[in-house]
Amino acid sequence: MQNLNETSYKQLIPTERFNLALAAFSRGDDEEISRLKRTCPQKNYKMLDRDYFGKIEGIVWVVTQFSEICERSYHHIALCEAYITMFTFLDAQPQYANNDTKQNLEKFHNERINHISNLKSSYQALTEFCGENRLNYEHVVKWLIISPELASQHVDYLKLSIEPNKAFTAFVKQKLFSIWQSYVTD
Repeated sequence: MQNLNETSYKQLIPTERFNLALAAFSRGDDEEISRLKRTCPQKNYKMLDRDYFGKIEGIVWVVTQFSEICERSYHHIALCEAYITMFTFLDAQPQYANNDTKQNLEKFHNERINHISNLKSSYQALTEFCGENRLNYEHVVKWLIISPELASQHVDYLKLSIEPNKAFTAFVKQKLFSIWQSYVTD
Protein backbone atom coordinates (compact mmCIF):
# COMPACT_ATOMS: atom_id res chain seq x y z
CA MET A 1 0.00 0.00 0.00
CA GLN A 2 2.28 2.71 -1.27
CA ASN A 3 -0.30 5.49 -1.91
CA LEU A 4 -0.32 6.80 1.71
CA ASN A 5 2.51 8.99 3.01
CA GLU A 6 3.88 8.94 6.59
CA THR A 7 1.61 11.86 7.64
CA SER A 8 -1.48 10.03 6.38
CA TYR A 9 -0.50 6.89 8.29
CA LYS A 10 -0.12 8.89 11.50
CA GLN A 11 -3.65 10.28 11.11
CA LEU A 12 -5.41 6.93 10.73
CA ILE A 13 -8.08 6.23 13.32
CA PRO A 14 -7.70 2.93 15.21
CA THR A 15 -10.37 1.11 13.15
CA GLU A 16 -8.74 2.18 9.88
CA ARG A 17 -5.29 1.15 11.14
CA PHE A 18 -6.63 -2.19 12.33
CA ASN A 19 -8.36 -2.93 9.00
CA LEU A 20 -5.22 -2.02 7.05
CA ALA A 21 -3.12 -4.23 9.36
CA LEU A 22 -5.57 -7.10 8.94
CA ALA A 23 -5.35 -6.78 5.17
CA ALA A 24 -1.53 -6.61 5.35
CA PHE A 25 -1.41 -9.72 7.57
CA SER A 26 -3.66 -11.59 5.15
CA ARG A 27 -1.37 -10.87 2.19
CA GLY A 28 1.87 -11.29 4.19
CA ASP A 29 2.96 -7.67 3.65
CA ASP A 30 5.59 -7.28 6.41
CA GLU A 31 6.63 -3.83 5.14
CA GLU A 32 3.07 -2.49 5.49
CA ILE A 33 2.71 -4.07 8.95
CA SER A 34 5.96 -2.38 10.05
CA ARG A 35 4.84 0.97 8.65
CA LEU A 36 1.47 0.75 10.44
CA LYS A 37 3.19 -0.14 13.70
CA ARG A 38 5.88 2.56 13.37
CA THR A 39 3.33 5.32 12.66
CA CYS A 40 0.85 4.26 15.33
CA PRO A 41 0.46 6.93 18.01
CA GLN A 42 2.07 6.06 21.35
CA LYS A 43 0.08 6.54 24.54
CA ASN A 44 0.84 6.15 28.23
CA TYR A 45 -1.75 4.75 30.59
CA LYS A 46 -2.10 4.83 34.32
CA MET A 47 -4.07 2.09 36.04
CA LEU A 48 -4.60 0.44 39.39
CA ASP A 49 -2.13 -2.22 40.45
CA ARG A 50 -2.92 -5.27 38.30
CA ASP A 51 -2.62 -7.76 41.18
CA TYR A 52 -5.18 -5.82 43.22
CA PHE A 53 -7.54 -4.84 40.41
CA GLY A 54 -7.32 -8.29 38.80
CA LYS A 55 -8.62 -9.81 42.02
CA ILE A 56 -11.46 -7.27 42.18
CA GLU A 57 -12.44 -8.02 38.58
CA GLY A 58 -12.05 -11.74 39.18
CA ILE A 59 -14.29 -11.87 42.25
CA VAL A 60 -16.95 -9.79 40.48
CA TRP A 61 -17.08 -12.35 37.65
CA VAL A 62 -16.88 -15.33 40.04
CA VAL A 63 -19.82 -13.97 42.03
CA THR A 64 -21.75 -13.21 38.84
CA GLN A 65 -21.25 -16.75 37.52
CA PHE A 66 -22.08 -18.27 40.90
CA SER A 67 -25.27 -16.18 41.11
CA GLU A 68 -26.35 -17.36 37.66
CA ILE A 69 -25.77 -21.01 38.60
CA CYS A 70 -27.82 -20.57 41.79
CA GLU A 71 -30.59 -18.70 39.98
CA ARG A 72 -30.92 -21.64 37.56
CA SER A 73 -31.19 -24.07 40.48
CA TYR A 74 -33.78 -21.90 42.22
CA HIS A 75 -35.86 -21.65 39.07
CA HIS A 76 -35.72 -25.41 38.49
CA ILE A 77 -36.70 -26.04 42.11
CA ALA A 78 -39.64 -23.61 41.81
CA LEU A 79 -40.75 -25.27 38.57
CA CYS A 80 -40.60 -28.71 40.19
CA GLU A 81 -42.58 -27.45 43.16
CA ALA A 82 -45.26 -26.06 40.83
CA TYR A 83 -45.52 -29.43 39.06
CA ILE A 84 -45.62 -31.23 42.40
CA THR A 85 -48.50 -29.00 43.48
CA MET A 86 -50.34 -29.63 40.22
CA PHE A 87 -49.84 -33.42 40.25
CA THR A 88 -50.72 -33.61 43.96
CA PHE A 89 -53.99 -31.84 43.15
CA LEU A 90 -54.64 -34.16 40.19
CA ASP A 91 -53.82 -37.24 42.25
CA ALA A 92 -56.45 -36.18 44.80
CA GLN A 93 -59.10 -36.09 42.06
CA PRO A 94 -60.53 -39.59 41.40
CA GLN A 95 -60.95 -38.92 37.67
CA TYR A 96 -57.23 -38.00 37.30
CA ALA A 97 -55.61 -40.34 39.83
CA ASN A 98 -53.74 -42.90 37.76
CA ASN A 99 -50.26 -44.34 37.27
CA ASP A 100 -49.15 -41.48 34.99
CA THR A 101 -50.08 -38.91 37.63
CA LYS A 102 -48.26 -40.86 40.34
CA GLN A 103 -45.18 -41.34 38.10
CA ASN A 104 -45.08 -37.63 37.27
CA LEU A 105 -45.45 -36.74 40.94
CA GLU A 106 -42.54 -39.04 41.81
CA LYS A 107 -40.48 -37.72 38.88
CA PHE A 108 -40.83 -34.10 40.01
CA HIS A 109 -40.13 -34.98 43.65
CA ASN A 110 -36.88 -36.61 42.49
CA GLU A 111 -36.03 -33.69 40.19
CA ARG A 112 -36.59 -31.25 43.05
CA ILE A 113 -34.19 -33.26 45.21
CA ASN A 114 -31.60 -33.25 42.40
CA HIS A 115 -31.84 -29.49 41.96
CA ILE A 116 -31.60 -28.87 45.71
CA SER A 117 -28.56 -31.15 45.72
CA ASN A 118 -27.05 -29.07 42.90
CA LEU A 119 -27.77 -25.87 44.81
CA LYS A 120 -26.04 -27.26 47.90
CA SER A 121 -23.19 -28.42 45.65
CA SER A 122 -22.82 -24.89 44.30
CA TYR A 123 -22.45 -23.48 47.81
CA GLN A 124 -20.04 -26.28 48.71
CA ALA A 125 -17.96 -25.38 45.62
CA LEU A 126 -17.94 -21.71 46.62
CA THR A 127 -16.84 -22.64 50.15
CA GLU A 128 -13.96 -24.73 48.79
CA PHE A 129 -13.04 -22.07 46.21
CA CYS A 130 -12.88 -19.38 48.90
CA GLY A 131 -10.84 -21.58 51.23
CA GLU A 132 -8.30 -22.51 48.57
CA ASN A 133 -7.89 -18.87 47.52
CA ARG A 134 -7.80 -17.47 51.08
CA LEU A 135 -10.99 -15.45 50.52
CA ASN A 136 -13.48 -14.72 53.28
CA TYR A 137 -16.53 -16.82 52.38
CA GLU A 138 -18.93 -14.63 54.38
CA HIS A 139 -17.78 -11.48 52.56
CA VAL A 140 -18.11 -13.17 49.16
CA VAL A 141 -21.61 -14.48 49.94
CA LYS A 142 -22.78 -10.98 50.90
CA TRP A 143 -21.91 -9.87 47.36
CA LEU A 144 -24.21 -12.40 45.76
CA ILE A 145 -26.82 -10.99 43.46
CA ILE A 146 -29.82 -13.27 43.83
CA SER A 147 -33.32 -12.03 43.25
CA PRO A 148 -35.07 -11.23 46.56
CA GLU A 149 -37.88 -13.77 46.14
CA LEU A 150 -35.33 -16.55 45.69
CA ALA A 151 -32.76 -15.35 48.20
CA SER A 152 -35.28 -15.67 51.02
CA GLN A 153 -35.62 -19.40 50.26
CA HIS A 154 -31.99 -20.45 49.86
CA VAL A 155 -31.24 -20.88 53.55
CA ASP A 156 -34.20 -23.26 53.93
CA TYR A 157 -33.05 -25.37 50.97
CA LEU A 158 -29.47 -25.47 52.25
CA LYS A 159 -30.68 -26.77 55.63
CA LEU A 160 -32.46 -29.78 54.12
CA SER A 161 -30.79 -33.14 54.69
CA ILE A 162 -30.03 -33.70 51.01
CA GLU A 163 -26.46 -34.54 50.10
CA PRO A 164 -24.56 -32.32 47.64
CA ASN A 165 -23.76 -33.86 44.26
CA LYS A 166 -19.98 -34.33 44.28
CA ALA A 167 -19.68 -34.20 40.49
CA PHE A 168 -21.66 -30.94 40.36
CA THR A 169 -19.52 -29.50 43.18
CA ALA A 170 -16.40 -30.27 41.12
CA PHE A 171 -17.99 -28.78 37.99
CA VAL A 172 -18.95 -25.50 39.70
CA LYS A 173 -15.61 -25.24 41.49
CA GLN A 174 -13.75 -25.71 38.20
CA LYS A 175 -15.90 -23.00 36.59
CA LEU A 176 -15.13 -20.58 39.43
CA PHE A 177 -11.40 -21.36 39.33
CA SER A 178 -11.33 -20.91 35.56
CA ILE A 179 -12.84 -17.44 35.84
CA TRP A 180 -10.59 -16.50 38.77
CA GLN A 181 -7.42 -17.63 37.00
CA SER A 182 -8.20 -15.49 33.97
CA TYR A 183 -7.99 -12.36 36.17
CA VAL A 184 -5.56 -13.21 38.96
CA THR A 185 -1.82 -13.39 38.38
CA ASP A 186 -0.63 -15.18 41.54
